[in-house]
Amino acid sequence: MSGFNPTFDVAETKMPTSSAPTYPASSHRRSRISATGNRLQISGKRESTQENKAENVYTYERQYGSFTRSFTLPEGADLDHAKSELKDGVLTLIVPKKPGAQAKKIAISSGANKS
Repeated sequence: MSGFNPTFDVAETKMPTSSAPTYPASSHRRSRISATGNRLQISGKRESTQENKAENVYTYERQYGSFTRSFTLPEGADLDHAKSELKDGVLTLIVPKKPGAQAKKIAISSGANKS
């Protein structure tokens, strides 16, 4: 089976949700999501056929493909409460952040010695 490479939108927000890969998917039965540690893996298959009959023309085209994509989730991702949804041909995965998992600001010194 030849491969295909769907595009993914991945975003991290300030809200309690984080890293939400989104990609076109035709069926939840052909998609799989798994996680090990902070590593998320999404795989799927595509099977498409198109038949065109006209008076002097006949075509029957097939497209097959599979893919696997991996993402490293940020520290504080809560995979125990992750949710996915397939709606209107788009698979969306929401991975919430654990409470208190916020980025910390670190001050940058000028490097000048204080005497």
